[in-house]
Amino acid sequence: MKQHFKKYHMALFVIFFAIGFFWGKFYYYGDRQPLELLFKKTAVTVLTPVDFFSDDITESYHLQHQTQVRIITYHNEAEFKKLSSQQTYDILMIPSALAVETIQKDILSPLQHDRIKNYKFISADFESQPYDKKNEYMLPLFWGISGIIFNKNKTQSADFSEAKEVSKTLLKNQLPNQDQAILGTVSLDMFSDIVDRLQKDIIWSASLDSSLAYGLIQKDQKFDFIIPKQGTTLWTVSLAVGIDSKNQDSAYEFIDFLLQKEVILELVKYQKKATTHKQLESEDIPAHLKSSFIRHVSLENLRY
Repeated sequence: MKQHFKKYHMALFVIFFAIGFFWGKFYYYGDRQPLELLFKKTAVTVLTPVDFFSDDITESYHLQHQTQVRIITYHNEAEFKKLSSQQTYDILMIPSALAVETIQKDILSPLQHDRIKNYKFISADFESQPYDKKNEYMLPLFWGISGIIFNKNKTQSADFSEAKEVSKTLLKNQLPNQDQAILGTVSLDMFSDIVDRLQKDIIWSASLDSSLAYGLIQKDQKFDFIIPKQGTTLWTVSLAVGIDSKNQDSAYEFIDFLLQKEVILELVKYQKKATTHKQLESEDIPAHLKSSFIRHVSLENLRY
């Protein structure tokens, strides 16, 4: 009898040890898929600009919801077009320059606003973009304004403030050579190179995003940023749900997670980009990273 009792306890010990081992191996340290499948949880696949999310953010979501975040990244518009046409995604992060084209491709599912409880925190300034008047397909998360950053020791704002087109103005600069100005919209991987060249006085002016420009001005007062009087371009990066998403519950869960105040604050600090989230107005972050900063520019003069 005692022998059977010992065997029974030994069997229980082995079973609980095995459960603890596999829980630790697959849930905390491994790919986590076995237990996620056991609890009917699957990964949420996100197509996003490169280095958009920190590991802390995706790991935090994973621990809270037992769902992996599979990140597929793109560096530029060409890569986005290629990747978005090759497979389906639960969530796509779409730059405004590609918004109309992406909507027309019929690869997005209309947003179910009632499934996004934190949708109410998106500033009214971003509730009606020209490419998606009723936010039917896209939820703007980050934004910026195109303008010109320049070295005050080398040139002056009068060279830019009356510009009808940024590129034409930069070409007219009385600079030693054509390499003194960077023209047009830059790709994501060019930003760090442009900032480095500005800081080293290799270039004196550049067409740049407001968030990056004001961040540079905070570090070095020799720079200033000008928005031409005739207007400028507003860009956004928006969240959207793929029309063929197999995990819509997880997709909406992840979108709602990103709109939590503490999560979006961490994202803003990580990205150094302005947010559309109005809950951060009272936070100790630079004014140019808040949603209200858009009111510094006349909406009548904005292009999209």
